[in-house]
Amino acid sequence: MSWLLASSPLTPISATFVLTNDGGTRPFFELFIEVRNDGTRSYCDFVPAVELDGVDIIGLIDTPPHRDSDFDFNNDCLSPGDVGVMRGVSRDVTEANFGSGSLLSFDAGESTFSEGIPLTAQPTLQGERVEAVPDGGFGLVGTVLPHRSIYNYALLVYPRDSRGLLVDELQAYPNELETLPAGSRWDFATDGTECTFAMDRRFQSWIDSPTSGFLAGSPREPRAVDVRQLAVRERVRELQGAR
Repeated sequence: MSWLLASSPLTPISATFVLTNDGGTRPFFELFIEVRNDGTRSYCDFVPAVELDGVDIIGLIDTPPHRDSDFDFNNDCLSPGDVGVMRGVSRDVTEANFGSGSLLSFDAGESTFSEGIPLTAQPTLQGERVEAVPDGGFGLVGTVLPHRSIYNYALLVYPRDSRGLLVDELQAYPNELETLPAGSRWDFATDGTECTFAMDRRFQSWIDSPTSGFLAGSPREPRAVDVRQLAVRERVRELQGAR
């Protein structure tokens, strides 16, 4: 398989393909791409365009938490040297797309119009361990300790297999996106994946103010990139549920 890359400072450093027969009429395809910002400035608000042999792969890029420099909300950004993960999905990929002549094209769709400021004082994760979880399979469990009151907290975990490749996306939402007061403790358990794992890549996300951010119901008008990203997330959910 070969790559076709759009001109971009974001460099793919690994790619994993997972094709699952989940009982539907078409298999469920997942693509995990780790990308690194090899540029000299931050890039934000990714709406990637990815194709495998002409088949559209729908997804977004998760990044370390940043705050937009011009507005009071958080966004997805990669500072120089940062690594993010794109998880893409499709119901139109088959085993025939994995031949030696296959072509994967990748364009991160980054914005150069906003600058991200890395969020400081990340909540501490304590006692993390991999074990069987209530949803089935193996997940990451532990405790999150916020250093200040935060909102809409989410933890994304990308397990690695024995080769170091990403193979799944796991999520946890302690207190269901409600307030996590400063100094409190919240136990969490992600959803599960089929196999246990010893390595992973993690991203925490949160909002510092209850009135900042699109998800918190701010009265500000949504930007075009917000609308596009929400549409992509909805499409991903549709493809996951399709049979």
